[in-house]
Amino acid sequence: MATRSAIVEVTPEGKYRGIYCHNDGYPEHNGLRLVHYYDTPEKVKELIDLGFISYLAKRVKPEEGEEHSFKTPIEDVTVAYRRDKGDNYDDLRATESDTLEGAIDSIEYSYIYIFKDGEWYVDDGESDEPQLVKSLDLDTKYL
Repeated sequence: MATRSAIVEVTPEGKYRGIYCHNDGYPEHNGLRLVHYYDTPEKVKELIDLGFISYLAKRVKPEEGEEHSFKTPIEDVTVAYRRDKGDNYDDLRATESDTLEGAIDSIEYSYIYIFKDGEWYVDDGESDEPQLVKSLDLDTKYL
């Protein structure tokens, strides 16, 4: 069973841009990978620009010449529905809004990851406010 998540960036203009990730949304997987591999605004923007993804990996894209697709993915490359599967539906693109709620309105999720001011936060719906991912005691076996 998939653990869905929403991955959101807060832009320098204060807008929210969000995407859906279908698999492994729990903090021990996606949370750790976001903190360790998507730690700059440029990397986060590149990830969000992919649109909806199936699986978050260490790299956003394959190197030139590497064969990567939805059916035959490279293990450490993120799998995106538009790029890798060829799904070209507009609703698979990142959603931008003035509010967090607007950016994730059409996304089903168990966890929300928010990149703001150079830090990743996670909201699991059980806390009063999002927590810093790096402050959680997480097993790093999924890195």
